[in-house]
Amino acid sequence: MGAPLRGAIAAGELVLHQRASFYLGQPLVEAARLEQAQEWIGVSLGVSVRSEDLRLPFSPLQVMIWDTPVKPGREELLSGVVLDWPRRWRELHPEKTAEETVLTLRKEGFERYYDNAVTFIQHSDANADWFLAAMPPVKDD
Repeated sequence: MGAPLRGAIAAGELVLHQRASFYLGQPLVEAARLEQAQEWIGVSLGVSVRSEDLRLPFSPLQVMIWDTPVKPGREELLSGVVLDWPRRWRELHPEKTAEETVLTLRKEGFERYYDNAVTFIQHSDANADWFLAAMPPVKDD
């Protein structure tokens, strides 16, 4: 569609019965609550994805450390990790920046959602190699 999306990702055990359209589990509740709490255009990862029991692998090319803007009192839902969707946007849409696209979608009454997304886009653009700073330097022998 060529438009950024808003959502949430959670992890854990689920009951998924497609024929009966029956879906039940804590990750669905967590993702629904987190998606509703967000005040930006983007995808946040819930606290369940940082579980020591699950140890979910994420490439640093897919995610970024970021404090998602949320409604007051909803901070407990955050893992501090989000999908780095602007990186993917830059790969797929070189003809138009993510910032330009978000600003054209901006709606009255929801300005903060779009403005927060633009702030994240700028952060992603400026910190595309954020994960390299955490790596120890290579020693030449």
